[in-house]
Amino acid sequence: MRGRVGTGWITGLGALALLLFATLGLAGGARGPAADFTLVNEGEPSSLDPQQGTGVVEGRVLRFLYEGLVVRDPKTLAPLPGVAERWETSADELTWTFHLRAGARWSDGEPLTARDVVASWKRLLDPRTAAPYASFLFGVRGARAYATEFDPRGAAVRAFDTVGVRAEDDLTLVVELEHPVANLLDLVAHYALAPLPEHQLERLQRVHGDRWERVWCRPESLVVNGPFVLAERRIRDRLRFTKNANYHAADE
Repeated sequence: MRGRVGTGWITGLGALALLLFATLGLAGGARGPAADFTLVNEGEPSSLDPQQGTGVVEGRVLRFLYEGLVVRDPKTLAPLPGVAERWETSADELTWTFHLRAGARWSDGEPLTARDVVASWKRLLDPRTAAPYASFLFGVRGARAYATEFDPRGAAVRAFDTVGVRAEDDLTLVVELEHPVANLLDLVAHYALAPLPEHQLERLQRVHGDRWERVWCRPESLVVNGPFVLAERRIRDRLRFTKNANYHAADE
């Protein structure tokens, strides 16, 4: 398995457990099994919600947990296949089609589909989410209006079907732009645009109602698609990650 850490690689760790200390000075207390790899982070991540993270601290952790349609080469920063194994654009560069990996799965074993991406981007643009990086999608047809026009309760006043994102089928995502966006692949590689597990978020909403966002990033609730899963979190102390057996490159 290959896991990406910042601009470096974790390679050949086998049955890997990764321990991320929030700070160097807060590594005391009870400990679990020894980690194969330890990284000292600069501080406590403010959120494990990829649509709420804003800085280097959050970004480093979120890239352990989530993978976008596209990832960046750690040396050249060139776009590489992530959740999408390939993509193409129309001659006028206004329509992009992403082909997702067949057999892609969430950490709980459920299939990862293009509909997960659509639902995730809808949440990212929802004015009530107040996502710091919602503007990354403003080049998409209708996205800016959907995100910035809302009623007194903060809800979007436009239907999401006015936004140029759709799932043609389980493995095909089509994105229609207002104008060519030269850095679209760079934007899609950002953790804020990573897919979220629609089935898990819907389940948590049914169980917890309006409180669902308070619990979904806990280790027992967090379903991810990146190279690691969150095994333990101790606030202001440590995060423990273990290998995601359902990651598409888990055996590399």
